[in-house]
Amino acid sequence: GSYTLPTASTTILGGVKVDGTSITIDGNGVITANAGSTTPSITDISDTIVNAAVGVNNLNITGYKGYVLYKATVSKPSWVRVYVDSASRSADAGRSLGADPQPGSGVVAEVHTYQDNQAVLVTPGVLGFNNDNPREPTIYLSVINLGSSATNITVTLTLLKIGE
Repeated sequence: GSYTLPTASTTILGGVKVDGTSITIDGNGVITANAGSTTPSITDISDTIVNAAVGVNNLNITGYKGYVLYKATVSKPSWVRVYVDSASRSADAGRSLGADPQPGSGVVAEVHTYQDNQAVLVTPGVLGFNNDNPREPTIYLSVINLGSSATNITVTLTLLKIGE
């Protein structure tokens, strides 16, 4: 008689059914599964502070739980600091421009822009992450408007996702 190979599952020992699209087998008997693209891609993520006051403004950008930061683009002259959590941002609020942050302070990176729509490369790229418990896809920023009046400020981060 004929035999039908059962489909494998968590409770049944069986075989692999090759559909020719998501699972293929070549002439040498090599099985390949096509799970879609697993190539990481670099993405721009941005948000805007509407009517940002002169001085300190907080901004939370929805991004990733872990990432590599490559570039920051800011629409108006500003000092932008990126943090791992809100507590680190609050603790660093009094630091003056030009002063280095303390090691382990939760500062991921900072950029200072002098003109409209200025892009600052972060080289080498720097690893960043969310330190909330539980982790969230939130990136915490402090944006200091260096202009002479309130204005909209858009911050765009160029990131490589390494965690949800």
